[in-house]
Amino acid sequence: MGQFFRTKMGLVVLALIAGLAGALITLSDIPILSGPAMSIFDFYQSKVDPPAPPEKFAIVLVGERTLQEIGAWPLPRRLHANILGKLNLSSLIILDMIFPEYTTPEDDALLAAVAKESGKVLIAIQLMPDENGAMTVLVPPYQELAESVLSIGIVNVQPESDGIYRDYHLIWPSSDTPLPSMPLAVYMYSKKKVPEITSTKDGYLVDLDAGQAFLNKDFTFKIHHPDPPIPIYEYIDILTGKVSPEVFREAITFVGVNASGASDYFSIGRSQLIPGSAFIANASRTLFTGWITTKAPLWLAMLAGGLLAALGWLSSFFRRWGVPIMILTLIIWLGITFTIFVNFKIWLSPLPPVVPSMIFMGLSAIIRLKFLSVDWQIQRISIDSLLFLGRQDFDPSKTTFADFLWNNWSDIEKWSKIILVSPLASLEDINKAGFAEQKELLPSKTKSNIGASVITSRTGIRHLLLELPELEAGEKHFTLLAWHGRLSSEVVKSVAALILSAAMHFKALEENQARKELFYGLIDVIIGAVDAKDPTTAGHSKRVAELSRELAMAVGLSEKELDDIHLGGLLHDVGKIGIPDNILNKPGRLNNAEMKIMQSHPYIGEELMSRIKLPENIMKAIVEHHERLDGLGYPKGLKETQLSLAGRILKIADVYDALASKRQYKEKMEQDEIREILISGIGTDFDKDLTLMFLKLRGLDLLEVNAMPDQFLVQTPTNSSNSHVNLIKE
Repeated sequence: MGQFFRTKMGLVVLALIAGLAGALITLSDIPILSGPAMSIFDFYQSKVDPPAPPEKFAIVLVGERTLQEIGAWPLPRRLHANILGKLNLSSLIILDMIFPEYTTPEDDALLAAVAKESGKVLIAIQLMPDENGAMTVLVPPYQELAESVLSIGIVNVQPESDGIYRDYHLIWPSSDTPLPSMPLAVYMYSKKKVPEITSTKDGYLVDLDAGQAFLNKDFTFKIHHPDPPIPIYEYIDILTGKVSPEVFREAITFVGVNASGASDYFSIGRSQLIPGSAFIANASRTLFTGWITTKAPLWLAMLAGGLLAALGWLSSFFRRWGVPIMILTLIIWLGITFTIFVNFKIWLSPLPPVVPSMIFMGLSAIIRLKFLSVDWQIQRISIDSLLFLGRQDFDPSKTTFADFLWNNWSDIEKWSKIILVSPLASLEDINKAGFAEQKELLPSKTKSNIGASVITSRTGIRHLLLELPELEAGEKHFTLLAWHGRLSSEVVKSVAALILSAAMHFKALEENQARKELFYGLIDVIIGAVDAKDPTTAGHSKRVAELSRELAMAVGLSEKELDDIHLGGLLHDVGKIGIPDNILNKPGRLNNAEMKIMQSHPYIGEELMSRIKLPENIMKAIVEHHERLDGLGYPKGLKETQLSLAGRILKIADVYDALASKRQYKEKMEQDEIREILISGIGTDFDKDLTLMFLKLRGLDLLEVNAMPDQFLVQTPTNSSNSHVNLIKE
């Protein structure tokens, strides 16, 4: 079953299953998503700017400034009558006031008379719950005013679950007959017609001048709040004439209260609060613009959920591109929902389809990780094996490629289920086994990636015939593998890649070993040439190399550093090739001019060896083996920290072998005498720690050496003619 997940057919089938499940998940109502989804709705709504209706809208409010200049709320009804007179040029006046205050009969009659004479006044009525909790009880203003106005409109509003006011009821049911909300009353008396409302499966369609609009089953519609908002004017400015009545000519004017303790405020999202009259005005204007969103049909939401779920399932199989592709898809998905919202007034919540996509992306990742764990085990085995091949002490001449595969195959077989039939078969062996005539191959893409053929027997056993890089010149070799049933191409390619990598690395190691042997052969030739020029020092370079390597090993250097210092010891006197024979073979001490020529051999060696680009440690050993800690050495006069570790090691080994060897100008010294010379040079010629360690390695150390006072270690000046070290001609 696990291998089925890896096949193309398996991916398609499981993607279809994920899509179906995603569609079903989209149907479910997930409460935790409602808040974020409606926040997205508010954002989309804020970015919409529908065409303004031909009608003009205005709002007049009793604000704090009005109450400061006239008096506390409630205001005398004669002032409201005065306002109606000032607003008489309006096409429609909406009084969003309940008028609960105590008043005089004269004021009541005056306000009712002005409203009746105007013939264009609508008044707000609230619905209250009856004894059963149903919103059916009317709470009108005083009776005389109710009988004088053009019509009434219900102004009740209800928030959504997140406390935001987005909806308005177009029609309210009552005990007798459905009642129009204030926005519907404004629309009907402004347009002088009743819009036709048609019942549908999911709600209602209402025919407006701006086009058809969709209402939910409870007759609600979403309000659009314009930006810039409907202009608001202060009561006192109209009463005092600061705002001309001409401002309200042919306007639909809403009159209400916007003062502390006297009005309601509604949260409309995006951290905005607006007074109730402005809320009703925006709801009315929404009907005139016709910009009312429709909830997306169920099939569209299910289709989106299914597609995103299927893509979420497939995403992790895109390997490293899966997550970026999924993120890009979700961004595009948000763009699609926004485009649908703006251009088609359809609200398709982007969040519900995202949930199944995330669920199946996670499931896909978990399954993928399970597969990757197998692949990783194979790759880990491959890495571990190649690291083993790359070890400095691995000798390909002692371990054949076939042995290497046999020794490492048990772990590979455990995870891949692939059996190693033959690690290294010749073309003749393959022909005898009958595999060469088989023609059934992996798909061409896979074949080109691993360069192999897969042969299936009638028993269902498959064989992998993998051609190896030439391990021996002119001969073709193959590795033959087998497994039962189906394996994914990823597993097969991983195992094939391991074998090919090992074969190529094995071949590279053999070639590297051959080059190394050739290189050291050339070094022997060079050393032989130096010894031929100066027979009295024959074998000196090899002895210095061994002594240096022994000391470097005691210091704890790496295998590569040991090889570099050993090679530096072999080559440290290579510059003597450029020194005249009469100076090299002079039996006595050299004069100043001759010594100057002799002291140039480190430079000559550096120049010769720089042409083959040796490692830095080797070059420093060649140049620095005659330098001193006090800076009185040659050729550069380096001192203390300027000297490399390789140079300091070579210095000790070189001096020791020169003192311990017979030369044409001196006899060889006894070990005790050499020890005293080396100790006397500590701090001037030689590094103290390295010298003591070298003496210990040679069996020349004394317990009192470590406790020896510093002044005892400083003998006669080492640059004087009496220095034993300077008696060494080289």
